[in-house]
Amino acid sequence: MHSYSMSGVGAFSAPSHRPLLLLFLFLAALFFGMPEAMAHAVAEGDKGFIQESTGIMLLPFIYMGAKHMMTGY
Repeated sequence: MHSYSMSGVGAFSAPSHRPLLLLFLFLAALFFGMPEAMAHAVAEGDKGFIQESTGIMLLPFIYMGAKHMMTGY
């Protein structure tokens, strides 16, 4: 008779897949756990600037992000 071992059976039982699974679960928790951080309002003036801007504008967006973090608008 043959003796079969059940170790290593399954899609995520191999040690090399566990970090990938943990990363996926962490990112899913971030995505679904903080919906208000994913999309929230900005000030009307900033909204117009964002809609009309094109290209890479690093400094204006850094300023806008810092202003938003300090004031909430």
